[in-house]
Amino acid sequence: MYRTPTAMDIAEDSFIFAAKLLKGKINRSSNSRVQVTLSTDVAMEYLKSNPHLIDEYDKPFKIRPNLPNKFEFISYLKSNSTIKDLTDKTDLPKTKIEHWFRKDKCFSYPSIEDWNKIKPHLKTIQFDDELTYEIDEDWKS
Repeated sequence: MYRTPTAMDIAEDSFIFAAKLLKGKINRSSNSRVQVTLSTDVAMEYLKSNPHLIDEYDKPFKIRPNLPNKFEFISYLKSNSTIKDLTDKTDLPKTKIEHWFRKDKCFSYPSIEDWNKIKPHLKTIQFDDELTYEIDEDWKS
């Protein structure tokens, strides 16, 4: 019997999560337990039938531990560009760019790929190392 579908079931990483769970990695690095969703259940069943794929999918996650302070980053971004300017000069959707300017819980940092797309359109470059530095991190057993 499968779980009821949730919003989490649109995740593209179901096979990655399933491989980790099958290897007994059930806690995030923050020690919070990983939520199993319908898509993860389905992926786990598939991987059980194809065990040679488990190691292919069980790769560490990339995290960016040195991201700048949210409010400093927003202030920097606002002083160097606008939502409209970045929307007009890149192929990025306005709705994505707006999250980088928000001060509430809906704020997000640009991905490394998006950061590299907007950099040429900023007056000055700051926080480049902080936004592009990544390390590997994995779930715990």
